Amino acid sequence: MGGYQLTAIIEREGGLFVARCVELDIVVQGPTGATTFSKLKDTVTFFLDNAGDFEVLERLSRDVEVKLFEVERR
Repeated sequence: MGGYQLTAIIEREGGLFVARCVELDIVVQGPTGATTFSKLKDTVTFFLDNAGDFEVLERLSRDVEVKLFEVERR
């Protein structure tokens, strides 16, 4: 059984943390960054275990780029 290397973005929003798996477009929230990241991994695992191959491949084949960039503040 193979695995996937995925990207998580974790942000604080108000009193909660929000974690998003970029490639699969799955979002969860929780009280701490670590808890939310763990919850995201569990949710992604559940999705991969229960979704059909077509749905997984459809989400993974979207054109998604994550880039860091720099701008000057004026």
